[in-house]
Amino acid sequence: MSFADEVRQVKGRGAGVICTVASVLAQLDDDLRAEVVAAISSPAYTSAAIARALKARGVEVSEWSMSRHRREACQCSRTR
Repeated sequence: MSFADEVRQVKGRGAGVICTVASVLAQLDDDLRAEVVAAISSPAYTSAAIARALKARGVEVSEWSMSRHRREACQCSRTR
């Protein structure tokens, strides 16, 4: 089997899969989602601060995931 065949067999994230942040946003109520989206869009807040504030509300999301989402380097950004 060639390396290319092995790569094709590897199961990974496919098209249409969203990142952790997008998944979390989909689960929030409308008011909180709007506030979080505004914070994500604002350069006034760091990804770490947003993630910590969400964690304080019991919403699990990593600083790394938040940073990738904000930079549009996450999986859901590639499927928009």
